[in-house]
Amino acid sequence: MIDTPHCLQLAFTGSTETGKIILELAAKSNLKSVTLELGGKSPFIVCEDADVDKAVELAHHALFFNQVSLTITQRIDFN
Repeated sequence: MIDTPHCLQLAFTGSTETGKIILELAAKSNLKSVTLELGGKSPFIVCEDADVDKAVELAHHALFFNQVSLTITQRIDFN
């Protein structure tokens, strides 16, 4: 998709390292517009017609869902 001249714009959410590669490849093709959301650990897309209160609730849940289990796992591993 990055290489094709038919793609005029690209959006990517993910790691900084992959974002750098995407930006470099896009510049070498047809210099398409690129939007990058990099380095976050919990990307969350909310559409225009979404229930914002529900989206906030789900984003909060997604962000903290594994916190307790990870802490327990670490305690088991280190004890």
